[in-house]
Amino acid sequence: MTASQALPESENPEPHSAAKNLQAALDAEALAMSKNPQSAFHGKTGNGRHLRETSQTVGLAFSGGGIRSATFCLGVLQALASRKRLASFDYLSTVSGGGYIGSWLSAWIHRKGLAEVQESLAQADNVNTSTAPASSEPAEIVWLRRYSNYLTPRVGMFSMDTLTLLATWMRNVLLNLIILLAFFALLFTLPYGLLRGYDALATYGHISGYAAAWGGLFFTFCIGYNLWHQGLRIKRERNGLISVPGVILTVIVPGVFSVVFAVIWWIDSQPGWDTAFANVCYLAGLLLALQLVWVLAELAERKPWKQLLCDTIVQCLAGAVALICGVLVIAAASYLLPVSRVDTLEYKIVLLCLAVPVFLAALGVTTTVYTGMVGRAYYERSREWWSRLNAWLMTIAFGWAIWCLLTFFSLPLQEWLQSHMGNWISLLGTGWIGSLLASMFLRKPESASVKKQIRIEHYLNIASAVFVVGLVFVAAAATQKALLAIADRTPAPVFDKDYLPAFWAIFQGKMPSIGALTVNNPDTWGIPVFLVAIVVLVGVTLLFAWRVDINKFSLHNMYKNRLVRCYLGASNQQGRNEQPFVGLDDDDDLSLHLLNRKSGDERVPQLPLQIINTTLNITQGADLAWQERKAASFAFTPLFCGYSLERTQGDTTSLRVTDSSKQPDPAYRPTDVYAALDLEEQGFTLGMALATSGAAVSPNMGRASMPMLAFVLTLFNIRLGRWSPNPAQSQWGSPSPRFGLLALLYELLGLSDERSRYVYLSDGGHFDNLGLYELVRRRCAVIIAVDASADEQREMTDLADTIRKCRVDLGVDIRFNQLNNFRGDANALCTQGYLIGEVHYDAQNVGKLVLIKPSLASLRNEPADVLNYAIQNPTFPHQTTADQFFDESQFESFRRLGKLIGEQCFDDPLVKQLLRVRKPAPPPVPAKAITEGRSHFTDFIGWLLKRAPSLRPSRDGSLVDLFLEMLAVTLITAGIFFVLDRTLFNVSSQFCFRLADCMGVAQQQFNSVPSPGQSTAGEWRVALDNLFVLLYLSVFLLGYKVGCGKHWKVWLLAVVPLVTALSDYAENFMILSWLNGHASVDQIGALAMLTWMKFCGFALSVILLVTLAPAIKRVFIKRWFG
Repeated sequence: MTASQALPESENPEPHSAAKNLQAALDAEALAMSKNPQSAFHGKTGNGRHLRETSQTVGLAFSGGGIRSATFCLGVLQALASRKRLASFDYLSTVSGGGYIGSWLSAWIHRKGLAEVQESLAQADNVNTSTAPASSEPAEIVWLRRYSNYLTPRVGMFSMDTLTLLATWMRNVLLNLIILLAFFALLFTLPYGLLRGYDALATYGHISGYAAAWGGLFFTFCIGYNLWHQGLRIKRERNGLISVPGVILTVIVPGVFSVVFAVIWWIDSQPGWDTAFANVCYLAGLLLALQLVWVLAELAERKPWKQLLCDTIVQCLAGAVALICGVLVIAAASYLLPVSRVDTLEYKIVLLCLAVPVFLAALGVTTTVYTGMVGRAYYERSREWWSRLNAWLMTIAFGWAIWCLLTFFSLPLQEWLQSHMGNWISLLGTGWIGSLLASMFLRKPESASVKKQIRIEHYLNIASAVFVVGLVFVAAAATQKALLAIADRTPAPVFDKDYLPAFWAIFQGKMPSIGALTVNNPDTWGIPVFLVAIVVLVGVTLLFAWRVDINKFSLHNMYKNRLVRCYLGASNQQGRNEQPFVGLDDDDDLSLHLLNRKSGDERVPQLPLQIINTTLNITQGADLAWQERKAASFAFTPLFCGYSLERTQGDTTSLRVTDSSKQPDPAYRPTDVYAALDLEEQGFTLGMALATSGAAVSPNMGRASMPMLAFVLTLFNIRLGRWSPNPAQSQWGSPSPRFGLLALLYELLGLSDERSRYVYLSDGGHFDNLGLYELVRRRCAVIIAVDASADEQREMTDLADTIRKCRVDLGVDIRFNQLNNFRGDANALCTQGYLIGEVHYDAQNVGKLVLIKPSLASLRNEPADVLNYAIQNPTFPHQTTADQFFDESQFESFRRLGKLIGEQCFDDPLVKQLLRVRKPAPPPVPAKAITEGRSHFTDFIGWLLKRAPSLRPSRDGSLVDLFLEMLAVTLITAGIFFVLDRTLFNVSSQFCFRLADCMGVAQQQFNSVPSPGQSTAGEWRVALDNLFVLLYLSVFLLGYKVGCGKHWKVWLLAVVPLVTALSDYAENFMILSWLNGHASVDQIGALAMLTWMKFCGFALSVILLVTLAPAIKRVFIKRWFG
């Protein structure tokens, strides 16, 4: 190593939160792991890269496959522990279901230490003969058995777990639909604004003509500028004007606006030769301007005059032919469209829908003919540029026509269908609902031939497209019906005609309401109804998109909570403090960066270092080579979170000349700061990464993404994935998009890439279902990979896909010599359930890969219970991943099979040589559990006690703080109440603790007649007294809860203040009746009884609270001063 190479990497220190590229992140990871004596990096010197190049690291990979994979991998872990090989691994790479059990293991190691975990797992399945025939299985595995139905532990259609799941989904769908439907309604309301705008601009037709002319000139010169650049050889980085956004802003947008103003001028002008001549002059002017730009460009290149003259003549002739074609299109439009009858509203609507598309079509025809006539004078790249421009114009024309036609004609068409199709309309509705069900529940099979998979995807696309088209039509019709009902409630006339005349009659019947919709309406403050609707819809859309977090109000959090309870809660059973009503404990989860045990002032990663694999969806990325996979690897580790796009990934179609194999922006951030700006969570948690890695069903799913299916899944909030900040962008600290509408629209349209501020992450299996990719990227010398994917035909699809990606992206070749024999016989029975292969990093470095796969032996030597389950369930051990509800026999069969195959594999002498025995790291230092943070009243008490923020306790156990705050608020309220009684209400409080005294007070009150002023003041006093009742009831209940250790005592003592509060409320109700003149003398006795119960109960409640004061004091001192 040279002196320059030996320089410390922190010579020019950068901020801790600074982004790193892949190599820098892996170097920092190796340096951090070298501080752990269990690591293969330990004891070696040099920088991170040198450590990685000289160390023989070992990785363990758990594949995806839901709870099936998790349970099978649990058996493999037990086999490793029984052979004392659990500490042999540096890395643990997990995907989806493998992440379930991998996170379970990491959380257990974090809380108990690897030595205790290995010992406990090794003792599983052993009978403890010293006490009884009880299993020595650790409590952490017993917990997994208990929650094998982790989504709904209490099975049954009407169990509270199932109903809670349904209620959560319905809540999230409702909030999701409010945003999307408000946006769709806004979209179909805007054309009424265009209709009103037409009326406003129609009187200024000549000005619109000038605007069209100048806009067209700008449009033409920008086209010429782009075409001139097409002739330049690329010698430097091109400017932004010729990029896609630049062409949109300088060419397409001015062109569309020019067409819109030209349509307004055309409609306002009178049909005749003058208008036709103006049309000719307009198109001719645009062509001459384009010709002028071309001539100037040719002169700049100093071409010979003779060649320039010939080319100019050719282009002028081509322009003349194109001009004639464009004029013919406009003339045909003038004949077909009702320009002369534009004074009626229905014809204005028709022109609004069709005139702009017609003019855009005329422009497209003109440019197409012009390009064809020019012929060889244009380069091929220039012809491609014209074709791309025409594609944009065609898209805009179709989009405009469909948008406006749906806005104005969907409701008449729906009414026409109802009146003329009879029962057929019901059949259409049934088919529409059927398409929804098909798109949601028809899933691609996990083990099928390629041909069958393609056919299922084809059906899915058709079903989703049918539903999407129907939904857009219904949304447009419903919006128009609602707007017209608001504008004019008079029913439209019914026309009994046939077919097209009947439809036109229905459409004409809507004109009075549409007219009322677009004019100033006195019922809406003189503002047009459509404008009020736009303001309301914009407000609703913005408000809900701002306040409804797209991640928290999706299936992602519901899924995360249940995974955390099952797999992370298994090692948190001691001192568990779950919420009784919902059964969840905040301490089950922990921040991902806490998977580093503390060593002095720094943290050392616990081993094996878990790599949680997720998929970065790039459905609309710039890399054309990735149009099939549509995804990249996004990894979470306790040290760094992020992604790296290899040479075949990223913006390979960039216009930059200096396009290299490195991505332009580093995309790894330290885990302790990534997405850490969250008021609810303390950084990105292990549960969040676990749930994201297992997000199998999402609108964007890597290579399985389908635009129409994405629309349906987004609409009904079927999203297990997560929108996370892009580590390469500036918003990397924010956990979710602050404004969810844009993310929803991207998701709705199936758009996601690596360049936006927030990226969409889904199941790691959508990119690499084995977890091998990240281990190969770290150049592990030995890899043990468990492939528990559903592969009944043993086609090795996931393995082949990973091998292909490693070869293409990383230049690493993975080889198996006997892979075909590993597929088994005709019944998929194998001689062994594992296979050893090689990982060729380069000519000098060849690693070993041991592949373990759920298999039934050809000798049928499995335990009797496993064989019995296999006979009763022919698809075992490759049952569908959709089955996430394991029963006891299913759980035990997969676990036992995993342990059996694991023992056979790790007893193989070749495998034993690969896994050396290592001493587990020492037990961890207990870390602070994840909590919801401190509450405001805890901080306030800490400020009063002058305790530093770092010394203030967490939110856990803060009930005593809440009691003190409520006590202070109640005492202050009582003082204010006393002052108001003496001043504003002019009432003197009379206390009575004997029933006779209370009877006298009641008689004195009921024998008087309140004045109007006394009635008003008395009603306000009763309202304030009701508030005071809530306050003192809260104080008593909180005090009893803090002071009593047993729940039955709390419930017993709570009877006194509850009866007191009920008596107080009943007394207030009777006083309110007296103030309103509805009370009678017969109620005096009841009032006296309630008053006596109130005072006596309050006094007794105070005595009980004072009795518990010493216990409350002890709780407070223990909380704040230890």
